[in-house]
Amino acid sequence: MKTNSPKLLLLAAVAIAMTATSGAQTVLFDMGRKDGGTNGTLVSNPATPIAGSGTFYWNSFGNSTQVQSGSFSNFVDVLNSPLVGWSISNLSANMQANGLLNGGLAAGATSSGVPVGENPSFSNLGIFAVSAATGDYWFLDGGGSPATASFSLSGLDNAKTYNFTFFGSRWINTGTRATTYRAIGAGGTLSSAPLVTSGVDVGVGGYDGNNNTTVSLNGVQPVSGAITIEFSNSTGQFGYLNLMQVDVVPEPTTNALLILAALAGSWLFLRRKTEAAI
Repeated sequence: MKTNSPKLLLLAAVAIAMTATSGAQTVLFDMGRKDGGTNGTLVSNPATPIAGSGTFYWNSFGNSTQVQSGSFSNFVDVLNSPLVGWSISNLSANMQANGLLNGGLAAGATSSGVPVGENPSFSNLGIFAVSAATGDYWFLDGGGSPATASFSLSGLDNAKTYNFTFFGSRWINTGTRATTYRAIGAGGTLSSAPLVTSGVDVGVGGYDGNNNTTVSLNGVQPVSGAITIEFSNSTGQFGYLNLMQVDVVPEPTTNALLILAALAGSWLFLRRKTEAAI
């Protein structure tokens, strides 16, 4: 049986490069109104998703008041490894927070005094299915026009890229609300598709809030160690951000690139040799 050596070499090169570039780091952020349970509480670490498996460390933070300000730090990744220098700061003046009393995604949530809550589901949201994370949120009130709230994620490595996943939800059965998320880095501004956060039957099972959908922005490179995150009300008066996942993607290592180049050269040499023998 004849063996296709050039093809095997190319496959080996790809496998080695993939191995050398693995090791992405995952970080979970739960933002909201942390007032001891009236609107929201801190995630108890490590957290296991409801009806799911595994344990993950969260960065859970926010002021006890509706208006949000200040800075937050001492972050860790999902394995509880410290993220030295990371911080969230520069919150825009219109950043507000609420939660369980205003339709957050958690059992016991109400809206105008009416019970509306349900817990997040692992089958719908994976590791995001933690009620302390989905049950409260940061939000902006755009009044009668589009508006934008923002903050900075800093202490990042300019040599790496960062992937973002956003989740927003607030129960409401009057009108539809959607939020657009943006990440501003070295390559400019990336914008997500609008995420429908609220409205009649927008969620799985006829839930009048988002209980199963996220949006992502990938490949964002920092500027001077920082990325600016924005969210805006693209439909309706309000925009929401309950939680955020950040995946840190390292650049390919020098050794991996050298190995890939060497194997590619061998592949070309063997291919020419095989063609010459035909």
